[in-house]
Amino acid sequence: SSFICYDKLLTKLILEKYNIPQVPYIIYNNKKSLENIEFPAIIKPCKCGSSIGISVANNKRELIKGIKLAKKYDNNIIIEKYLKNKRELECAILERKNKIIVSDIGEIMNEDSWYDFNSKYKTKTDTTISNIDDRIKNKIQNYSKTIFEILMCKDLARIDFFYDINDKTIYFYVDEKRGKHGVDYLHNKGYDMFLLSSIREFFNDPNIELIIDEKSKFITEKNSL
Repeated sequence: SSFICYDKLLTKLILEKYNIPQVPYIIYNNKKSLENIEFPAIIKPCKCGSSIGISVANNKRELIKGIKLAKKYDNNIIIEKYLKNKRELECAILERKNKIIVSDIGEIMNEDSWYDFNSKYKTKTDTTISNIDDRIKNKIQNYSKTIFEILMCKDLARIDFFYDINDKTIYFYVDEKRGKHGVDYLHNKGYDMFLLSSIREFFNDPNIELIIDEKSKFITEKNSL
């Protein structure tokens, strides 16, 4: 699962077979023309995490610069449509004893133009429970459970989505999910608390609460380093 999810292109190709909606993209190689790229666009190395090597291009000059940056990290590159007017949403999945628990929907409250490395780790970015419409919420939860199962994730994972405000469309977007080691991926302290409160709403089970509390303690200690 971790091997698949670390590769953005492999994840995309697998989920396309199951009709999971994704942001329009192309696979770039040196032979592919850049003449028909629509701007703005976002350039991503296929195998890299934490938004490292990713950039946004508003013209061809910035696109070429972004491709050179991405190539420092991977020879395989994805160029996606950049959604200007969007909400960044996420859903946590917890698996225990073959039972899958789907969390409420979290929303990234980011003041920067996009959720880059600095936004994730250096500047103040909050994640809160989203007030998204129930119809959208239910769709995202269903997609999250389906994606978790398709990609054969285990134990704990986070699934990420864009909601395009202009055309009212939900898009899954690829970010690394750690599967069995998913606890390492909950880097945002606000999201940790969102996960805990959400799971407890689903199950009144002291054993589950104990497991989550142990993981929460680990996350809190890790974030305080």
